[in-house]
Parts: sequence; C-alpha cells; structure tokens
Amino acid sequence: MSFYEYWAESSSGRTGPIGTINVGQQHEACRCKPLVVARFVFVLIGLPAIWFFAIPMVPLPLWQAAAAVIGGTLIYVAVAYLVDPQPDMDNMGIAGGLIDNPFRYSDDINRNLVGLAMLLGPGRFVAESVMDIGVLFEQPAADEGFDYPSEPHSAAAGESAGIATSSADEQLQQYLSAARSAAAAKPSSAQMPSTAPTMSEEDELAASGLSTARFMQGAAEQQREKDGWSRFGR
Repeated sequence: MSFYEYWAESSSGRTGPIGTINVGQQHEACRCKPLVVARFVFVLIGLPAIWFFAIPMVPLPLWQAAAAVIGGTLIYVAVAYLVDPQPDMDNMGIAGGLIDNPFRYSDDINRNLVGLAMLLGPGRFVAESVMDIGVLFEQPAADEGFDYPSEPHSAAAGESAGIATSSADEQLQQYLSAARSAAAAKPSSAQMPSTAPTMSEEDELAASGLSTARFMQGAAEQQREKDGWSRFGR
C-alpha cells in the first residue's frame, strides 16, 4: 500500500469494502461425529510429531526447549482461536488478487487479512478440533438413552394432569352434593312406618353415598399419585 493508492481512493469518495477481524467470537461446533473424531486423531498424532522434531532444534537444554516449544504452541493456538480474520473476497485487486489495483488501498488490506487467516489457520484447526471433541462427548454417559421432552411438552403434560385431577375433584364434590340433597328430600322415619328394626332409608342412602364418596376420593388420590409419578419419570 502506497500513499498514492490511499490518496486516489480517498479522493474518489468511493472506498472499497474492507473485511473485519472478529475477536472472541463463539465457535459453532461441528456435529458430524466421524469428522470430529478424525480431526482430533490427526491433531493427537501430528502435534506431538511436530514437537518431537522442533524441540531438538532449539538451542536450549532439553526441558527448557520443551517448555518453550509447547508453551509457544499453546499461546499460538489460543490466539488463533480468539482472532478470526474475515477478508472481503470481492475486493482483492485485479484478477482475483493476482495484480494489485494501483488506485485502491482497500484491496491491500483484504489481501493482508487473507495472509493473516492463512497464518492462524493451523492453530485454529487445532483449537476447533479440541473444542468439537469436547462438545461431542460433553453429555454424561448416565443420561444416554433417555429422551427428555422439551419444556413446552412437559408444561403441557403437567397442565393436562392438573386438569384431569381437578375434574375428578369436581365430580366428587358434585356427587356428594347430590347425595346430601337426596337424603334431605326423603321423609324422615317418624313420618313413614318402619317395616323392620333396621336402619332408616335415609341412613342407608347416606351410608351408600358416603361409601361411594370414599371410593371416588380414593380413586382421585390414586390418580394424583399416578400423575405425580409420571411427571417424576419424565
């Protein structure tokens, strides 16, 4: 980039598109298990091989050379993961970037971003391979095989169970009210002659209604317990 290029593009009032550098952008993990495993195995084999050949070339004692090489590699991988150059490929110069445009400086910036992306590419490959293998197997083994429903489905199931329980309670209350009304509408034993020394019809009706009410109440409690266990199982 020269001063003439900067002056020519600035004076024209039409600056070409320039790429950006994203810092700390979240990585979207790859979900293809064979590809993730293959990349991780390649890194697991290739990185120690590079260290094996690079450490003896450092003019330091062995442990210092190993610390320098391995530490420098980790720093490089971290920087490559955090810094993501994004050049604008539509403004690379003449013939796709093979020839510099003498009237623009923006194409020079984009070509520099391409060079920076190529420089950081291997480190970003290593970082993404490690991140992807961690995301792929982050689910605990104890939870495998269980298909947990989504929250809207759980909420709908809980709401339907609550509606069923409240409906059973309403039916029980209606039956008790009807039994009391029927018992109150029957004439007393003093107004009707008794045919046998047994309990009156009013008492029989009340006892029958009480037994039925207790049965329905027990059924409602069993239904509540069943709904509670099914919600716990989900």
